[in-house]
Amino acid sequence: MQTLVCDSDKDLPRQALEALALDGYRENRLTQKQVGELLNLSRIQTEDFLAADLDLYDYDPAELSREAEQLREYMSDIFRTMWLSSRTAFPCGISSIPNAAHMELAHESAPLEVRTRIANPPSWLCVTPLIGTVDASLTEVLDPGESEAIELALELQADFILIDEKKGRSEADRRGLKVIGALGLIMEAYKGGLTDDPRDVLSELRGHGFRLSRRLILEFERLVRASQP
Repeated sequence: MQTLVCDSDKDLPRQALEALALDGYRENRLTQKQVGELLNLSRIQTEDFLAADLDLYDYDPAELSREAEQLREYMSDIFRTMWLSSRTAFPCGISSIPNAAHMELAHESAPLEVRTRIANPPSWLCVTPLIGTVDASLTEVLDPGESEAIELALELQADFILIDEKKGRSEADRRGLKVIGALGLIMEAYKGGLTDDPRDVLSELRGHGFRLSRRLILEFERLVRASQP
């Protein structure tokens, strides 16, 4: 059970509620969405709350090399398209996000840079509505954005799904989707000559609220050093 430590800046009932919510999420009795509803927090605020005590974005560092290898099979043209899209018009359809993920990125609690970017998305990014409904087993453990993203990837028979949150990756993998994280994407872009220093890209992402565990960041930095001439 979560130990309750009193914070003089919060009232005791609120601290007790937060402790119960954190304990419920840790023991898989509450989903991230349910924690947010219980504490009256937005999705971004809920992540901030949980990330203060838990590693939400942590997975086996060995997966980074595997992901980069998988991407190498078919991603060179797509990488170039994504990096040059600010100067060139490309047809929509290279990458898709569901309505729920779009709403989360556009929410007032999201970082300003993220809201600005999603308000004028690049030409390679499409907001794609689901044809069917989300599997109830997904909504029981994931928030709406991740649930819809997995369902959309299944509907589109996507080459891969880009997801970093630990529970989301597990659910996507369980459904036979090829799971790629942001670090694998950045690493392969670096090897393809599309960025000079992937550590700068990661630093910028983290500045916009992107989260990863410390051990993943260390492994990423190790792989970057090993790839340098």
